[in-house]
Amino acid sequence: MKYTLMHKDDPVAEFDFDEKRSGLKKIITVYSKELMPPGSMNIDGTCTKKSFEVWWNERSMPKDKAGVDYLLSCICLKNISQLKLKGMALSLQDCYWMRKSDVDLKWKSVNFFENEFSNDVSSILYGMKFDAYGFDLRSPENTTAGYTKKYWNYNNGQITLIKTGNSPYRQQPLNDAVFSEICKRLEFDYVHYDVYMDKDLPFSKCDCFTSTDIEFIPASAIMRLFNKEKNVSDLQHYVNCCEKLGITDTFSFLSQMFTIDRIMNNDDRNYSDFGLLRDSNTLKYLKHAPLFGCGNSLGYYLPIKDIANPKTKWGGTPFAKTSYERLFLLNNMPKYNFDRLESIEIFANNTYSMSKKTMNIPRITAVIDMLKKNIEECASMQKNN
Repeated sequence: MKYTLMHKDDPVAEFDFDEKRSGLKKIITVYSKELMPPGSMNIDGTCTKKSFEVWWNERSMPKDKAGVDYLLSCICLKNISQLKLKGMALSLQDCYWMRKSDVDLKWKSVNFFENEFSNDVSSILYGMKFDAYGFDLRSPENTTAGYTKKYWNYNNGQITLIKTGNSPYRQQPLNDAVFSEICKRLEFDYVHYDVYMDKDLPFSKCDCFTSTDIEFIPASAIMRLFNKEKNVSDLQHYVNCCEKLGITDTFSFLSQMFTIDRIMNNDDRNYSDFGLLRDSNTLKYLKHAPLFGCGNSLGYYLPIKDIANPKTKWGGTPFAKTSYERLFLLNNMPKYNFDRLESIEIFANNTYSMSKKTMNIPRITAVIDMLKKNIEECASMQKNN
């Protein structure tokens, strides 16, 4: 089956996908190398099946995400690739999409920024009510990465991302609110999250920061645009890539990201959780995307005894094994006024106390103690830098 990759209304490339499993068989032709998705071609400018599949596979919900097998069985599909093609691979990340080569559709009538999309996919994934007949697979969930329970909502042109938390503590949405408040006080560029309660469970919501004119290009794709020089670290390579694209304040941005990740003890940052914003009309790179994605932090999945245990091992993060080690990667870090966080425990306590069903007083105390310790650690490192 022939499909055409589109960027808005411009044909980018034509592909042959297997009709039974929707796997990519071959690239038929590339109409515009300039419009090819960042990170989908080799460094020498060629586009191969292997190079394109890296981008195609990244543009997807994880195949082992909870609920995916049930979702595919409900709609009688075999894999995520089929699901993406059925939904035209539309996304709220950028302006790329797939259409059957013999079908004449226009960007104006299908894109998620200007047209209401279906919640059928998210309804099946997260156990919400859905119509058992006539599934509409045009959903941004098909191309949204990450394991966190979240779904997009369209309401009169306003697009928001709704996130819930994992059992038993449901802590991630509450962490989002604390993250927002800390970024606000330290004057970082960030995505703001609001928290609300529904049936005694916490949810966070934030506005979509992309549009039909502004695209988000993740760091994973940025780092594939240029050859990595010998003996250059991943961090320096990312900085070099950004500079070649006209973005020169990368160290300053990374300093903010490293600092907030350390304060929040975020051990779930990955190369799709930060990146650059690009003008979808001129293809010019504009600036770093605002900070986001800090819900999986502050021991959200751990029992109280492990949160308070100094021997607890935390997961990996980009550029270093831990968020603590990353603080040592940047010389001459900008000075932040940590005095503005002096009473953050009051805000944090009020926030976590909203969820009485999942966050008891001992857990709240352990989380806030960790938060305060991390802030003191960052402030101390700044003084000694």
